Amino acid sequence: MATVTRRESGRWQAKVRKAGAPAISRTFRTKADAEAWARKLESEQERGVWRDTSDSDRTLDDLLDEYARERLPAMLSVATPYILARWREDFGSRRISTMTPRDMAAWRDERLKVVASSTVAREMSFLRGVFSWAIKRKLYNIASPLAGVPAPPPPQARARRLSSDETARLREALTDAAHPTQGAKRSGNYRTGARNALLAPLLDFARETGMRRGEICAMLWPWIDLGAAVPTVSIPAEATKTRRARVVPLTSVAEAILRTLPRPAPDEKDQRVFPVSAGAVTQAIRRARKRAGIEDVRLHDMRHEAVSRFIELNMSVPDAMAIAGHSDPRSSARYTHLDPQRLGAKLRKQEAASSAGLAPLKKGSKFKSAALEALHASAAAMYKAGTIDKAAMGHFDAVCLTKKGAVR
Repeated sequence: MATVTRRESGRWQAKVRKAGAPAISRTFRTKADAEAWARKLESEQERGVWRDTSDSDRTLDDLLDEYARERLPAMLSVATPYILARWREDFGSRRISTMTPRDMAAWRDERLKVVASSTVAREMSFLRGVFSWAIKRKLYNIASPLAGVPAPPPPQARARRLSSDETARLREALTDAAHPTQGAKRSGNYRTGARNALLAPLLDFARETGMRRGEICAMLWPWIDLGAAVPTVSIPAEATKTRRARVVPLTSVAEAILRTLPRPAPDEKDQRVFPVSAGAVTQAIRRARKRAGIEDVRLHDMRHEAVSRFIELNMSVPDAMAIAGHSDPRSSARYTHLDPQRLGAKLRKQEAASSAGLAPLKKGSKFKSAALEALHASAAAMYKAGTIDKAAMGHFDAVCLTKKGAVR
């Protein structure tokens, strides 16, 4: 049964009640619109085709407001508020039910004319996350307008590693120093470099540990254990991007950096190791690279440098992942850019070891039979002649020798 009543505001409210279904109401500007909506709804309920669309009749602004209240405080990315504002500006007033995949595809194509593909991909990923949260966590009866809409292809993975000369120049550009001037009166009064004395140590610390910018800027002295055999930084879950706590072992250089920094008194409110904002660090790096004449360098490149160096030091991938805070080996692979010269030297070393021939069999090695001993001798001759490789020779070892004698 439907009822239409006029409210104090002058608008008309239609309310439909039917046994076995929830009461549904909506307000309209005219009585005719309210009655038409009520008749349509009653007809759909009678035919059994009615579906509750109250969730999808909300605006995107409403959904983003709720998402921001529940999820935004837990997000560390400084870009999140800007992405949120972008979607509010472009689609905030739209009802969710009117947002279609075609709208999203058109928005993506227009947006690509203004910003990089990686930016568009992040913005689309954010909105996908909002709808996924609404559908899976809040159980809202809505559909994602981004379903089936592909994100733009990612740009080529960044593979920037600073040379030792570039690192030294960048560090010098981050260090406060007197600018050369003419005349004794002005001597020392003009400065160059960064005024904050913590920026150069922060750069070196990022290069040694591979910690993220947000983690370094949030790092507190109580997290650090300099008294352990190997000093560590224990990063709590709420300070990490992945929301997983981890312990970062410190290199001797990283330890030395921390020991040279001023430490606040225990009763001081600000216990940060590097009391500087993430935005200020980014701006300082941009200015420093310009002074140093270095193209295309960011603080995040220090993280790439650290992970690459971990692998070059023969650290296993799981160990490097644990230090860097990666939960997927593919992330570590994207961050690993090995030095071709080091790889070449390693290749030459292995090549020389291989050309030196097989190591002799261990004393006491036994063959399974005389026939297999003869077969093994023929295989060894083929290996020395270069007909078969070391892996194939290893197969002959396994077949012909007893288990005790199968190790060289």
